[in-house]
Amino acid sequence: MRMSVVAFLLAVMVSLTTKGVAGVKPANEFIQISVRAEKDSLKAGGQGKLLFTITPKAGFHVNLEPPISLALAEEKNFTLLAKKFIPDSTIKEITTKDGYKIFNPKAPVAFNFKVAKSLKPGKHTLQAKLTYYYCSDAEGWCSFTTETFPITITIIPSR
Repeated sequence: MRMSVVAFLLAVMVSLTTKGVAGVKPANEFIQISVRAEKDSLKAGGQGKLLFTITPKAGFHVNLEPPISLALAEEKNFTLLAKKFIPDSTIKEITTKDGYKIFNPKAPVAFNFKVAKSLKPGKHTLQAKLTYYYCSDAEGWCSFTTETFPITITIIPSR
């Protein structure tokens, strides 16, 4: 009896680790994203840039229409200067044979933000929520997804 209880508990643990826990969204299995702040430390009242490196797996792409967008969980300490990504000259758009504009992941997707003047020196974490539209080239399906990334920024004293 004791052995069967241990086996049952082990099976439950394996099931939870392989399938995920209800309410917890695993990372997108088709698109790999990493994020970093251009500068790890900023002054209160200054500006910074979040850089997202978006790498689709072979056979997938990220669309530019609808645009890649970013939101912050709370905008008291950090404010985005633009919430939608608009490619500049460093990002080359690719137009598919169907006329859709897709993302060519050769350069990071950048979002500029402003730091509140009242923010005290120290480490602060902002929760960046990236929303994007991606598609399977072979199967023809597309999906929206939102992923949240915690980013720690160190605020240094103004002099």
